[in-house]
Amino acid sequence: MALLLAQAADTAADTAEIPCIRNTIRLELKKREDGTYELDVRSYEGPPLALFILNTLKKIERGSLLLVLYDDPSSRDNFEAAFNRDGYKIVEMQKGAGEFRMTIKKD
Repeated sequence: MALLLAQAADTAADTAEIPCIRNTIRLELKKREDGTYELDVRSYEGPPLALFILNTLKKIERGSLLLVLYDDPSSRDNFEAAFNRDGYKIVEMQKGAGEFRMTIKKD
């Protein structure tokens, strides 16, 4: 199940688009069989991703987990600052071969 995550949208769709200066980022939010949501932002970088993830968290149900896959190590600081400030809880962070996984809980 994919959700349109743009700020103004509340309807189901396949992808979300983030307008950027040079291009548009297309991302898909997936709901896994275990009920966890997954958002793959690998190959994208910068502070706008933290804002996009915050908007994504607003769209999912309270108590849900969001798994974020990313590959830009500098994004970690942006993510932690944004999520802690807005009251979301990072429950797990993992580093793999060239990629990172972060699980966030929406209380």
